[in-house]
Amino acid sequence: MSSEICEMLHVWKASGEELAVVKLEDFREVRDLKRHLQGLCGLPRFRQRLVSKSLGILEDDDTLDSPMDLQLVLLDFASASQEQVDTVISAAKAGHVSMMEKLLQRPQNPDSRGYHGKLTPLCEAAFAGHIEAVQLLLEASADKEKRDGRGRTPLQWAAEAGQREMVKLLLQAGADKDKSPGLPVPGTGTPLQVVCSTGDVEIARLLIEAGADKEKVSRPAPNTPLQIACSKGYEDLVKLLLEARADADRALPLMDGGTLLDSQGTPLQTACREGHVAIVRMLLEAGASRNKVSRSCLEKPLQLAFASRHLDIARLVSKG
Repeated sequence: MSSEICEMLHVWKASGEELAVVKLEDFREVRDLKRHLQGLCGLPRFRQRLVSKSLGILEDDDTLDSPMDLQLVLLDFASASQEQVDTVISAAKAGHVSMMEKLLQRPQNPDSRGYHGKLTPLCEAAFAGHIEAVQLLLEASADKEKRDGRGRTPLQWAAEAGQREMVKLLLQAGADKDKSPGLPVPGTGTPLQVVCSTGDVEIARLLIEAGADKEKVSRPAPNTPLQIACSKGYEDLVKLLLEARADADRALPLMDGGTLLDSQGTPLQTACREGHVAIVRMLLEAGASRNKVSRSCLEKPLQLAFASRHLDIARLVSKG
């Protein structure tokens, strides 16, 4: 009885300890083997070097076509000038994957920020919507949560730019869907706050389906996603949030130097003030209180409707 003999690759640590024995047929190129070894050594392929006694250092695109013994060498990041850092960032912004591959092979730290604390390579590529560039940076173990100089993460940038496929990719990669800005920069917020401000329903849906906190606020944006959508008049977003069971009465106060500060009012107060009839109707149907007020706005929804001369809304609210 004959048996098939598998040709093997043996990978050794610098210490002389055998790290792995794998079937040659399972790996076509060196990069494929390195990706497998990442789970064993903890470092991405850019920081690995595989050395053969007969062939020397193997390149990532070299073909593995014969059994051999390989030594694995792990590298620290190479020192990089500001020009080299900015070159990676520029390549990420433009989506020049081949240039990024070359620079990351130095190996260069994929998380270095640009001159004067500009965006990280991952932030730039995410904002521009370059899927392959982001995939490459993630493969290089770029930090998905590293903020730029303004405190924003790659996911926040992708959400703000309306990059739906990018948001999906980052969420699948495990990016924090609820991360707040690291700095109190106006116009920022959690990813869900951001898209409720821009009006992108599909990205909001992606975030909610991923389990984003519908009530979370941030220091620069003390309004819940629902409050923001009500203020902007985004009916589809309000409907989505209410269907996802967002709190229709929430007015969340924040503590700032001992003083209680909160948003522009409950969602219903906000919609009545801004004159969004359809949104007022949706909130009432969702069970929003006609009488609840917030700490910063003590006028009831009906009073706000009259004060803003939205008589159609006043009639709607008074029916209860």
